[in-house]
Amino acid sequence: MLLALHGAFGSQATIRLELPFGHRPSPPESHNVVLGSDVTFLVSAEEDPLLAVQWQLNGSNIVGETSTNLTLRNVQFTNAGAYQIIGSNTWGSLSSAVISFSVIAPGPLDGWTLRQSNTSNHLYAVTFGNGRFVAVGDQGRVVVSADGITWTERKVPEINYFTSITWGQGLFVAWGDPRFIVTSQDAVEWTRLYFPDYVESLAASQELFVAAGGWYIMSSADAVTWNYTLVDSFSLDAVAYGNSTFVVAGQSKTNRFGLEATVTLTSSNGLDWTSRSSEAATLLGVCHGKGLFVAVGGSFGASAHYGYVQTSRDGLTWASKRLSGYSLNGVAYGSGIFVAIQYGGPMFSSTGGSDWIERRHAPQQYLNGIAYGNGSFVAVGFDGLIIQSDPIVSLDLKTGRFAQLELSGPVGPYRIESSDLMENPTEWRPLTTIDVSETPYVFTDQSSTNAAWRFYRAVSLNR
Repeated sequence: MLLALHGAFGSQATIRLELPFGHRPSPPESHNVVLGSDVTFLVSAEEDPLLAVQWQLNGSNIVGETSTNLTLRNVQFTNAGAYQIIGSNTWGSLSSAVISFSVIAPGPLDGWTLRQSNTSNHLYAVTFGNGRFVAVGDQGRVVVSADGITWTERKVPEINYFTSITWGQGLFVAWGDPRFIVTSQDAVEWTRLYFPDYVESLAASQELFVAAGGWYIMSSADAVTWNYTLVDSFSLDAVAYGNSTFVVAGQSKTNRFGLEATVTLTSSNGLDWTSRSSEAATLLGVCHGKGLFVAVGGSFGASAHYGYVQTSRDGLTWASKRLSGYSLNGVAYGSGIFVAIQYGGPMFSSTGGSDWIERRHAPQQYLNGIAYGNGSFVAVGFDGLIIQSDPIVSLDLKTGRFAQLELSGPVGPYRIESSDLMENPTEWRPLTTIDVSETPYVFTDQSSTNAAWRFYRAVSLNR
């Protein structure tokens, strides 16, 4: 039996159930669905046709839902729960595994705005440093923005294309073909240095730059003089720094089945590396946040496509998880959230690296890189595509005679709104407008004693 859940905003997660009659159902699956989206459950009997079906919610029959398809339009909080189907054929009847979903309110990662990049060239990487986003791509193009909204295009001469960029030690450092390391303090004036090897990714600590690509890892204290480490049999695609450790991620062809396997290498000094390999997949992106390394990738096999996530505290011991859709090709961390991107599909977000939520973005085109800065995420892709998330704003509630809200996020004007509806807090009313010049900012709701309970949210008026 095949059971597929079509989740938020047209995204699709497929769950394969091995349910021959007489066997117990699989453990429950759990998903998050964004308020207002459509959810469709599809069931097909791959071997024996089903003669009768009945859908259930929380163990009770759903009246009138006796077909193999169950579609929920404009999902509300009341639609959350545990769904399963009772199917029967000539051999008997059996319950499917339970699929539970929770309904969550739309957040800033469900609202992405298309920005004018002023270039039609593909953009492959983006970073944030020195108070600005810097993205790089084809034809030596560099686009720069202080706020993620207004972008200025520049061109670095003699560069065919850039693959990667990072910020560290007061420098933007990028690699471009034909084999140049280029550096800049302000992303305006660039210095080129011939670099004999290909680089796919760059990262920096306070003392060291590390570059990875192909079979080499390179390290440098000044982005001028580089040390080389050959890691034969590996193909390296991503590097990140955190917790006094560099982690390089990619793929290996050395697993015992003769298949490509994920590989991670760790080092504290950029010279001595320890490797770990895992299942047959490829890692294309890695980042660090909350004391956690998160590496993403996927499978490119002919028989199956899926996103793949590995997490680790130390870069040595890893936990893995598969996600629906196609391969994930980049990940970034900011404001307590990991965000992973994929080619032409939805994004995924996670606060802890284990449970991931599908997020919509428009247009759903090819994204190549993502970075966080100044309170929002910026993703870049083909044909000069730049999209920016809504501001990531947090509200902490402090108890007392009146409700006190501590706001953290980008500076600027906000509208504070509230709702007194506990079951379905979607009818928001404005309380006040505030102009935040520095954060955290504390606001007191002196009318909070008039309600048995109250929900709050802050809406940025900058975008």
